[in-house]
Amino acid sequence: MIIVDLFAGAGGWDVALRNLGVPSNEIRGFEMWDRANATAEAAGFGPRYQVDISRVPVTPCDLLVASPPCQSFSNAGRRKGTSDTPAILSVVEGATGDNIDDRLDGLRRVVADPRSALVLEPLRWVLVAQPTFVAW
Repeated sequence: MIIVDLFAGAGGWDVALRNLGVPSNEIRGFEMWDRANATAEAAGFGPRYQVDISRVPVTPCDLLVASPPCQSFSNAGRRKGTSDTPAILSVVEGATGDNIDDRLDGLRRVVADPRSALVLEPLRWVLVAQPTFVAW
């Protein structure tokens, strides 16, 4: 089984998958924050790639796990994401595997908070890779 974990963080999903008996080497984690990656590596989790998720090419996978950042929508933040919501929803409507990259490129140019566009990165993977299972 091939598992892709977008926004892998320190390994919350890794713990759950490990408890389900999934070997760590089957999980490919993508995380931009170096400290989270260091924590995951210290815990013995599978390979981690420190990269901007929006720049990761979609690859086939059986299970897609994704927990996009919520800071731009959170009461604890500046909530700029709330003004980005109409633009985000316009990308979702009519999105296909063939047009999602162009739609996301356009979204990234207009959002008030760059993190807002990240909430649709899992959609890009779903539309293109068409995994059997998704935990979003």
